[in-house]
Amino acid sequence: MPEPPDVGLFTKWFLENPYPVGGGLVLVAVVLGYAALREGRADRIRVAAVAGLLGILVIALGFFVVTPGEHGKRLTRAFVNAVVDNDLVAADGLLADDARLHLASPTNPGYDVATLLDKLDGLTRRYQITDNTITHLRGYGLDGDRAEVHLACWTETSGFGGYTPSQWVLRVRREPDGSWTITDLTCITVSGKPPRLSW
Repeated sequence: MPEPPDVGLFTKWFLENPYPVGGGLVLVAVVLGYAALREGRADRIRVAAVAGLLGILVIALGFFVVTPGEHGKRLTRAFVNAVVDNDLVAADGLLADDARLHLASPTNPGYDVATLLDKLDGLTRRYQITDNTITHLRGYGLDGDRAEVHLACWTETSGFGGYTPSQWVLRVRREPDGSWTITDLTCITVSGKPPRLSW
């Protein structure tokens, strides 16, 4: 899997994962509040109330603000579900018109949407997916309208014995109408090896 792109600290710890900071502030508020009540210190009760309020605000901010990385994760889950269900019409509806399929690295030359859908169709016909588990899913906002998603799956198909691990990188963007589409789908590895177009 390639290194994840840099994401700002505010986005990472306040918008996409507010629970460590928000939960930490709420915990500090509880400890300070308990100690203040035991000692009868009104000044510490005010500090505890401020810490608790800040913690709740951080968690609420993360809950209500949907970042590009979170849009990317949602779109990736929908795409995976469509492929697992062998619903290529739904999968195609999540792809941008200029979407590209890359093999081994997002920087390698890409194949067009028709090739991508043809490969998905061939895969699902030859190896029917019987079970799939997403083992890793992380979204990284690149800017306000684009994100990169790192995905890993364990997939069981009728053509192989056992589960096959795979790693993917998807890039998504917000379209002018406000919808989000997948622009690049990169298969990094299948069973620990770089894929070939023949899969």
